[in-house]
Amino acid sequence: MQESPALWARFARQIVQEVSRRGWRRPDVPASRLLVSYLLYWWGAFARGYALEVEVFRDLQQSGIQFTAHDLRNRQQRFSPSDLTVSGWAGDIKTSTYFVQVAAPLMHDFYIVRLSLGARVYTLVVMLQPPAWEKINGDTITGDLETLLHHFPAPVRHGFTKRRSALRFKG
Repeated sequence: MQESPALWARFARQIVQEVSRRGWRRPDVPASRLLVSYLLYWWGAFARGYALEVEVFRDLQQSGIQFTAHDLRNRQQRFSPSDLTVSGWAGDIKTSTYFVQVAAPLMHDFYIVRLSLGARVYTLVVMLQPPAWEKINGDTITGDLETLLHHFPAPVRHGFTKRRSALRFKG
């Protein structure tokens, strides 16, 4: 995470240079700065996501958890269906819970998600689909995304509408 801002900045400069070199960023066309803003926004989103993946992979390795992960240095593997597999369960790593509101159905067995505690303080949680939770088995407290942090470190059960999958949150 400490290296990420410098890497982001280095590639952001390259993006701006390449857009300028291709003639897509022109001082006589003020709106062309919108293209640069768009590209830098998405580069920042990808960079934050990749940095979080590296952080999670390193944490799992240090914890002795056996897993397989896609190789972020390999372009083809960056398009893999899941970020990692643990005990045969396919998982994805997310920088926010936004995907819960927009993804239907949720495709992975579990999600490792960064939650904001406010003022640049974050924690990681694991969200499990019901079959994965049932395999682990355990008691839960009923809650939702808004009350989730009030229940930590206890596992929280969240029920979505019938069109959505149910997830289990474990901090």
